[in-house]
Amino acid sequence: MNNGLDQNDQSDTTFTALDIKEYFYLFWRWGWLIILAGIVAGVVVYVISINMTPLYETSTRLLISDPPAMRSLDTSAMVSTQTQTSTYAEMLLDRPVLQGVIDILNLQITSDDMKEFVSVEIVRNTQLILVTVQDPNPLQAADIANTLAIVFTDRIRELQSQR
Repeated sequence: MNNGLDQNDQSDTTFTALDIKEYFYLFWRWGWLIILAGIVAGVVVYVISINMTPLYETSTRLLISDPPAMRSLDTSAMVSTQTQTSTYAEMLLDRPVLQGVIDILNLQITSDDMKEFVSVEIVRNTQLILVTVQDPNPLQAADIANTLAIVFTDRIRELQSQR
């Protein structure tokens, strides 16, 4: 009975060696197709990347704080400031603010178009708002971000003076 097991063990080893030879033969026979697919994929990626317009991204941070007369140390003031930060983040993308930026910079786009490449994010556990602008022109991206901060600040001052 041991002889039968020994023969099976030898045939398994021989079978594995044949499998490796078959895989090598298949790879050798179809290797050109694998190499061709890699070259085609590389050329397609290269052509797409050459034709893409690069987007530059710039950011600015805004600090949201209460006027000195309204500052206090109680927790309701902290909650109020967090709510105010959320409200201001939404107001940054309002039509009057975006249109003000468009008018100052003489841009040939609409405020709805500008919303596509401006994003606003509240920095967690802070009173900061991060404004990010993407544009194919790096100088224009920086100008939009800086002007957006100025126009927004002016808009908030205007709204607070009306109170």
